Amino acid sequence: ENIELSGTLYDSSFSGCTNLKKAIIHTALFIDNNAFYNCKNLTEIILPQKFTVYYSTPRIGKKAFYNCVKLKNITFPDDLEFIDTQCFYNCRSLQSITFPKDTYTLENECFANCNNLKSITFLRPRFTCDPNAFKDCSNLKIIYGHSDTDAVTTAKQLGLTFIALDAPSVIPSGLTLTPGNKYFKASWKKASSVNGYQIQYSKNKNFSQSTAKLTTTLTVKNLISDQTYYVRIRAYKKVNQKNYYGKWSTPKAVTVLPINVPTVSAPALKSGKQYFRASWKKTSGTSGYQIQYSLYKNFKKPVTK
Repeated sequence: ENIELSGTLYDSSFSGCTNLKKAIIHTALFIDNNAFYNCKNLTEIILPQKFTVYYSTPRIGKKAFYNCVKLKNITFPDDLEFIDTQCFYNCRSLQSITFPKDTYTLENECFANCNNLKSITFLRPRFTCDPNAFKDCSNLKIIYGHSDTDAVTTAKQLGLTFIALDAPSVIPSGLTLTPGNKYFKASWKKASSVNGYQIQYSKNKNFSQSTAKLTTTLTVKNLISDQTYYVRIRAYKKVNQKNYYGKWSTPKAVTVLPINVPTVSAPALKSGKQYFRASWKKTSGTSGYQIQYSLYKNFKKPVTK
């Protein structure tokens, strides 16, 4: 039902293991032909982040996951180069696939009959995709990739919608910062081609120990009075649950207003036997009062209440 190992999976290693549910592969040179052929109950496969490459091509062989009908998702090694014929044929539970930057060859019917597959993502600019690689994937509608790459051509060949993963080219302009008491407000010119903005502020010009927020408008509260903050902003687009960020705007500085404490008029004093009484006009916008008295005009050794 479960396997965990380090080592290359050669031809038909676990072929026909119909009770196998989960496989964890820590290291491998490649996944050979028929390695998990007809493992009908395999729901999860964890592959190494990278194949251990010596003399072989980092690849997944022919029919390696053929008819693994319950396999829901797979994360490919970063250096995977080759996915062979009918590798994931009839893997009906797959819904989305992302090919890493090193994947450049998808062979005939490698994902054929994956009829719940809805989207694929190509991170590599140049690759080869057989025209029948996604044969009979009836629900496949979208290809994600970068503009000016083979993903655009593949989308046209397969008659699918192409959605670009490019970061926004627009740099936000018109950043205006309005200081207040323990806060500042930020406003800028909005662009219709983006999903939102990330704003970053810091006490340092190099933005070390900075705070970043995703927003479309912003008021930053609970700041230090009379403190200068440096602020910059960049646009982002959200595609396939991931944010793609543009360039930062030129930083601007804003100084939070100091706290304005009203001046109190001189108190009226009345002397008594071993006491004095002080009274004064109350002022609005204050939280309380502090009174200080001393035996000396220069308030040496004062008493403060």
